[in-house]
Amino acid sequence: MTTYSRDGEVSKNWYTFKRWTDIGTETLPLDGAGNPTGRNTQLIRSSFRPSDDSTIFQFHIPSNAQIVVQFERTAKLLQSAYPNIAQDLESRALLIREGIMQHGIVDHKVFGRVFAYEVDGYGSINIMDDANIPSLLSLPLLGFIKSDNPIYLNTRKMILCKEGNPYYITGVHFHGIGGPHIGTRMAWPMSHIVEGRTLVHQNRESASTRVKELMTILKESTSGLGLMHESVGVDRLGSWTRPWFAWCNAEMGAFILEALELGYLDTVY
Repeated sequence: MTTYSRDGEVSKNWYTFKRWTDIGTETLPLDGAGNPTGRNTQLIRSSFRPSDDSTIFQFHIPSNAQIVVQFERTAKLLQSAYPNIAQDLESRALLIREGIMQHGIVDHKVFGRVFAYEVDGYGSINIMDDANIPSLLSLPLLGFIKSDNPIYLNTRKMILCKEGNPYYITGVHFHGIGGPHIGTRMAWPMSHIVEGRTLVHQNRESASTRVKELMTILKESTSGLGLMHESVGVDRLGSWTRPWFAWCNAEMGAFILEALELGYLDTVY
């Protein structure tokens, strides 16, 4: 669904969301419709990010990447019993993938060709990444792209540094990718987990040291509680939100198991 029809009329929005709030990321502009989107991108609109914050530009690239993979996987499951549905899903997945490659990849003056976080189909782009999955950092985990893809590697360099990602947050006691949901002095352990899980899938010897470093960072981020927090204060040791964040704990369990299975760790420490 795009904002305007071919005749320039405003298209009907099947989904709108608005509410009274003093936080801009908790509602949508234009009477709940969100900022306009362009035509012929083949991308799906997302009003909100995985973090529950509203999108700025509604073609959210990580979410589109995830739906591509899920359409492809579902098509394989339905191939024998429902070949027509499977073919339709495959066609839709191909169109969205083409849309991502055409509209979601931009030339960055420092990092080269990278994936944008959000686009609007008019040429506007949002360069950032958020810690929540799906994210740009998690694209190989989703199954959308190989972890050694040059565009992904450029994107990875960009979003894992404060010069490239406005939500890569550093402080005296902690660092990592955060997002607008909690603020600019809180980083999310989940970003370290995703960094590690995308490293172990590369299965390269050079990744071994970094995987162990990330395990140590994650262990120390719990401040002795032994469970993954939602976010950790980068300036003050022992400050966090949601001390038991189930989503993050599940991802941490997957990280440990994958690291053990692939030989990056001899034991859990």
